[in-house]
Amino acid sequence: MTNKELYSILDLTRDASPEDIKKSFRRLAMQYHPDKNKEDDAEEKFKEVSFAYNVLSDPEKKARYDSFGMEGIANEGANYSDFSNFGGLGDIFDAFFQGTASSQKQTNLRGTDIAVELQVSLEEVHEGANKTIHFEHNIACSKCKNTGQKNGAQLGECNECNGTGEIRRVERQLFGQFVNVMSCSMCTGQGKVVTDPCEDCSGFGIKLEESTKDIDIPKGIRSGQKIRISNQGNSGIRGGVPGDLYIHITVIEHDIFKRIEDNLIYEMAISVPDAIIGFEKGIPLINEEKKHKMKFKPGIQHGQLFRIKKKGMPRLNTNTLGELIVVANIIIPKKITNEQKKLIQELGGTLTVDSKKIPDELSVLNKFGVDFE
Repeated sequence: MTNKELYSILDLTRDASPEDIKKSFRRLAMQYHPDKNKEDDAEEKFKEVSFAYNVLSDPEKKARYDSFGMEGIANEGANYSDFSNFGGLGDIFDAFFQGTASSQKQTNLRGTDIAVELQVSLEEVHEGANKTIHFEHNIACSKCKNTGQKNGAQLGECNECNGTGEIRRVERQLFGQFVNVMSCSMCTGQGKVVTDPCEDCSGFGIKLEESTKDIDIPKGIRSGQKIRISNQGNSGIRGGVPGDLYIHITVIEHDIFKRIEDNLIYEMAISVPDAIIGFEKGIPLINEEKKHKMKFKPGIQHGQLFRIKKKGMPRLNTNTLGELIVVANIIIPKKITNEQKKLIQELGGTLTVDSKKIPDELSVLNKFGVDFE
């Protein structure tokens, strides 16, 4: 186990983001891997880099290390030799982009999926829209034809397994001799390794590229839902099919309307006199300049709901629309003048309220489902 500070091994500070940790590991792993770097200390530095990445890329291990240093990960049983199975450049790529090295023989590997966050307005969701997204993904290197070998030449035979893709280890036990067959870690079971790395992709067979794509936003989509575009993710290895591109949708909060499923909620402020005598008002509609005129009868109650059909949000993949629900909010002033107080008292003397029975539709307890035994 190293005595060096793990962040310094990766040329990072302690406030490094997960993306910073990944980028630094990728750069240093390529720099020190024995396939490319023939200096005497390259292998040792590669193992240090791999060990540091193993700890700092794992949120739980990283938290223990940040709090307690090397003592916090002492029980992991990890040391430099644990990373000797990174093997060739292709194997680093598998571990870095695929998560772990494969234990089975593979001739090509499917590329990983990628996700892009996309914010859309409520108006765009109501009408449907076309948005352009910008994202980075790995594409097949055209210069080496996705092989990683310079000019697309044939891969070399793996010296570790002699091209078989398998390592056989003989174990002598009490009851005899056993042969343990496992996938070769140097070539990830392929029997072939990059011997002359392509200069464009550093022997990975893929390279990072910025792309743009036009995305159709369907009417009625909600926050948290995803749009999947097949084969637009990271390119596969050795001719493997690309992964998928996922668009994660976030609908921006609206200034006027709130959304509940396929309905829109409009909260209307009403003065006490208007609530008593009734009034007429134009209700705003989403994506419409013209307002919807409504007449409100005398005696409006606080929290009363008024429904306007087919003025809500589209239901996804249908031709139907939800409702626009207008909520009455009676605003009672907190400060009044003496003259206003006198007038209200005079008015109050002419009004009567039946305090014995509150209608069910006006009961606050009924609205909130409160039940007392």
